[in-house]
Amino acid sequence: MLNKRNSKSFMYVCAILSASLLLILVLCSCSKRTQTDPKFEYIKWEFPDQSVYAISRCISTTPYAEIKIPSSYDGYEVRYILDSAFFLSSIKSISMSTITQIYPEAFSHCNQLTTLDLGCVETIYRKAFYSCKSLEKVVFPESVKTIEIGAFTQCESLKEVYFEGNPESLSEYIFDQGVIIYGVPGGSVEVYAKQYGFEFRNINE
Repeated sequence: MLNKRNSKSFMYVCAILSASLLLILVLCSCSKRTQTDPKFEYIKWEFPDQSVYAISRCISTTPYAEIKIPSSYDGYEVRYILDSAFFLSSIKSISMSTITQIYPEAFSHCNQLTTLDLGCVETIYRKAFYSCKSLEKVVFPESVKTIEIGAFTQCESLKEVYFEGNPESLSEYIFDQGVIIYGVPGGSVEVYAKQYGFEFRNINE
């Protein structure tokens, strides 16, 4: 009788330990999806597809006026900047090296932003940099394939943009009128500039 009681007690303890271990694993998994790293306490991270990280929100940029987005986090590449992640933030400079997609309004109304390094970005979604009033110049790397509508509209100080390649898709109203577009003659950028009434200049001259 005593052995049966001991056996039941042992099984009960094992069940509790198993449940506790499972809970710990679930919590660890959840914390991987959305968390804040002490090294980047101004950034909230997400782990959308269990293979790459995304920046979901800039919690605070003070005193981080100049931000360099890390190429990796917790052993995984950082690829995406999600919707409105830096909306209305006070950043003055931002650079990235592994980001491939910048989601809608990710940097909209960043009125103090003056320096932008797009690294190897491929897609810039609608209004991603809408109303960045201090931005004067943008260089689009050869990796850029798509820029959606309104991406750089209402950027009052923007005077010139440089395309190192020829994107596959350029939406209407990416820039406000008056911006000078530099690009490779004979490509999609020159076609876009002429179609929408922008001044086009050879980037190699």
